[in-house]
Amino acid sequence: VSGTKYYDTKTLNKAYSWINRNNLLFLYKNCTGGKTGYTSKARYTLVTYAKRGDMELVSVVLASETPTSQYTDTASLLDFGFDNFSIYNVSGSNFKDMADSPFFTNYSSLYSTENPLISASGGNIVLPNSVDISEVEKQVTYNTQTELQEGPNKIGTVTYTYNDKIVGQTSIIYNNTKTEQL
Repeated sequence: VSGTKYYDTKTLNKAYSWINRNNLLFLYKNCTGGKTGYTSKARYTLVTYAKRGDMELVSVVLASETPTSQYTDTASLLDFGFDNFSIYNVSGSNFKDMADSPFFTNYSSLYSTENPLISASGGNIVLPNSVDISEVEKQVTYNTQTELQEGPNKIGTVTYTYNDKIVGQTSIIYNNTKTEQL
């Protein structure tokens, strides 16, 4: 609903048309939705969602003095975010850092190349453009109490930090699905 520009409907007696009051839906090409508001204490407010490429940002503007300034402030914030930060996907690929894992040793039969470790989907980190992904520290934590069941098993977590701040996290999944042999 928050991303709908126009909405038309009819009843038995009358037709109705609504136009979304969020002007950024019409003026900012990356805007995907949002909600306008006003109270005497918060003044003009605007929550806006925008997507450029794979990165989606949320902007919250409070206490704008005029209805126009909430839109210009929001567009400036979103442009700053899109122009100065990049998103990195850290999920869905094979997970290679197994050296310290209690699950997979030279003596363990749990690991096979047919059932690789992967990170859970949806794992992204956002970094300033001035930061190289190699500057991010990765900490792997395994849950040694995990009892492996058939199918996907969460056996740990990967936490990504930059300047001692967490910038992302994803689960380590071991898929123990048995395949039928002919």
